[in-house]
Amino acid sequence: MKILNTVLNHSLLKSFSEPPVTITQNVLDQIVATIASRPPESGGLFGGDRPKQKISRFFFDANANVTHSAYSLEQKTFEKVSEAWDDENGDKVIGVIHSHPDGCISPTGSDEKYAAVMLNSLPDMERLFLPIVVFENGRHAGKCECVIRPYVAYRNCEGDHAVIRRVLLNIEDETGKITDQVETYRVRVPSPYAKVQDAYSDDTFVRVRTAYDMDLMRQSRVVIAGVGGASEFIESLARAGVGEFVLIDPDVVALTNLATQQTYRRDLGKDKVKVLAERIRDINPSANVLPLRNRLESLDDTRMEQLLKESFPFGREAPRRTLLCGCTDSFPAQSRVNRLAINFAVPSLCAQMYLEGRGAEVTFTHPDLTPACHRCALASRYHAYESGTVERVGSEGSNVFATVRVNATCGFIALALLHAEGNHPRWGGLMRRVGSRNLLMIRMDPDFSRALGIDVFERTFGDVNGRVCFDETIWTTVTPDDGLNGAVLCPDCCGTGHLRSMAGRFADTLTGRLKEQPAAVTPPPLPPDACVESVCVGDACSVSA
Repeated sequence: MKILNTVLNHSLLKSFSEPPVTITQNVLDQIVATIASRPPESGGLFGGDRPKQKISRFFFDANANVTHSAYSLEQKTFEKVSEAWDDENGDKVIGVIHSHPDGCISPTGSDEKYAAVMLNSLPDMERLFLPIVVFENGRHAGKCECVIRPYVAYRNCEGDHAVIRRVLLNIEDETGKITDQVETYRVRVPSPYAKVQDAYSDDTFVRVRTAYDMDLMRQSRVVIAGVGGASEFIESLARAGVGEFVLIDPDVVALTNLATQQTYRRDLGKDKVKVLAERIRDINPSANVLPLRNRLESLDDTRMEQLLKESFPFGREAPRRTLLCGCTDSFPAQSRVNRLAINFAVPSLCAQMYLEGRGAEVTFTHPDLTPACHRCALASRYHAYESGTVERVGSEGSNVFATVRVNATCGFIALALLHAEGNHPRWGGLMRRVGSRNLLMIRMDPDFSRALGIDVFERTFGDVNGRVCFDETIWTTVTPDDGLNGAVLCPDCCGTGHLRSMAGRFADTLTGRLKEQPAAVTPPPLPPDACVESVCVGDACSVSA
């Protein structure tokens, strides 16, 4: 490891008015071994002698809360680490370090807010050490420079933002001697981005290179709201070579999830999105994964457009394909997925399990190939929900194999949507064949009709000569709700038959408020905490038909 620092000259020292911060070489080595080995965003906590501003402790936060452009330390983690340091030898928290995307060597507005939160939680701390890490000069080559620029943060009068200033860094060796004083610490390291190409060039996908368009899959992104029952579906997409994932779910793994979802006892109490992110990286270390412990309704349209359209701060270029999946047990979230897909013209997929896992529905859209939206396909369900005639039910009684069955069906549809209009011999033209048949019904119990009061399979297959039939899938043609001949006009897509023409229609997909449309067309607001029969893969609920 080659250190690239140089001692500052005397004239430059005069430009820094802040007292320097001292850090041990051992701590710097720990930063290089952890933060510098991972793409942004990652970080950790500093501890040591607060009055002397000397850092001798470092905690790498492997399970940090990260977003598209921000890092934050969990409160429980902060409390646990700071108490342990204090109990051991009286060390106190001194600062927080985190890495930024290329070119962003300065603190951001989010950093100012987070620093203010940290300072307000520690009233006896005068200033917070807040260095920024970036990677420069060859991020896709074998080597690059890990650059650590030191800053300190102070409280301001308002209290919601901190004042952040540059500071010098004293480097102390193991004998306690100051060996260097720098304004920026630089060290040559293996590029944390180099592994981006590894899984696609080694034997990971050698047996499936012809099964998919691997270049397309590598450049595709899947954004999933609700990752519990859909975890197997998501992992399978990673095995198919999908290169980018955004995982959105507010929950942690609970004991009751073990029998219904692909989770394990070692995961109990952990964020579902982080558990799944680690599994995806274990399957494909080249994959970019953004785990967000959020509810879908907490992400506004600006944020969702970033997640759907823009390049990751640590990734490649903007995705060639994006697929939005609604696998959440919140009906308002499911309905928002429909509006998001319409507004941003991206393919989408939603899955709903029936009572006790006896059957399921899957709906999907493509802006150019499906004439009707999710709301058109599930109009009776929207009506039942809005009229208050749908009862909330849970997942009790659903079997795990129903989850596996639906996840597999979702996988086939996802591949068709991602390859749509491509040249792959199997998947390239599939969506053109099935695009108008974007309501799937799956029967997983021969007593489906009697148990649920839905006779669509009998009406489809008729007399089966005494045979027992189940485990079939019906692909149903959905016509747009265009408001003609007494039909109700779809408030989301207006029944135009061309979803892409409705792009940019909503002023706010969260509320359904339109940009330029009469108020009568605006869908009624949905309670933010409602959970009804339209639920995620793996949760069993009833359905109105």
